[in-house]
Parts: sequence; C-alpha cells; structure tokens
Amino acid sequence: KMHIWQSGAVVRYLAELTGTKPGDQLLAAQVDAVFDTTQELFPPLNPTVNVTTGEIYQQRKEAFLDSFPATLANFARQLERANDGPFFFGSKPYYCDFAAYHHFSLAQILKSDVLAMHPSVLKLMEAVETLPGVSEYLAERPEIIDVGTAPKLVINGVAEPTGTSPSS
Repeated sequence: KMHIWQSGAVVRYLAELTGTKPGDQLLAAQVDAVFDTTQELFPPLNPTVNVTTGEIYQQRKEAFLDSFPATLANFARQLERANDGPFFFGSKPYYCDFAAYHHFSLAQILKSDVLAMHPSVLKLMEAVETLPGVSEYLAERPEIIDVGTAPKLVINGVAEPTGTSPSS
C-alpha cells in the first residue's frame, strides 16, 4: 500500500487517470502553474470556511475579502486569454480548472457575490458545474452550515462538525 499525502501530488496523479492533465509538456507546465496559484488560496480559505469561528473567523474573512479582488482579477485575466472556451486553456477542462472552482466556491461562501465583477470567472464556474459527473456530485454534495460559528456538513441529514473533531 502506498500513501500520497500532499494534495498537489494526489491531484496530479488523478489528473493522469482522468485525462485532465495535458500530454503536451509546455501546456502541462502552464496548467500546473495555474494549479499552484490556486493552492495559494488554500491557507486563507479552507480553514476560514471549514474550521475557524468567532472573532478569528471575522478577522480572517475580512483579511481574505480585502486581498482577494486583486488575486481574482489575475485569475480573470488568465481566463480571458482562452478564446475558445470557458476554461483556463480553452474548451477542455484540466485539473487546474477544478482547483480554481473549489477555491472560488469557498470564496462565495464568505461573500455570495464575490465573483460578480468577473464574467470569465462566472463562466468557468458554470462550465465546471455543468460537466457530467460534477453536476451529479453537486446535486448530492453535503451542505455546509453554520460557517463562522460552528461549521458542519450535513451528511445524510445529520450535521457533522468539519475540521479535525468529527462527532462519533
């Protein structure tokens, strides 16, 4: 048995299996660059949405929302370079598109209209949401509730704490 513990390594491994990693090495490097840039959003977003509460939550949320517009504008510019489709590199989704979707959807939890000023980002979100498999997953994905106070995922009708202290 082999364990792979870094999300980037897991994603790149799965990208090979799912056909979401380009065969062209130069394009693969560009996809990886976008993916790595999305990973920079992990520390301010995932813990803020999924774990922090109270005053720390408010501080992290405000800090993120203050800094995110410039970051989002950079992503939007990259998306606008792709003339032939809604994804970062055209009409075919690559693993970087899914990573961006994940982080952008977390940002929307903090502020529902945070993406509104960037039509290219909204098109990416819609394009990912309508992909076969993704749309089915999203229809059944657990709902996150009580963000900022006591974050939980509603799984099969039961609210389960997020983070590192799940209920028994």
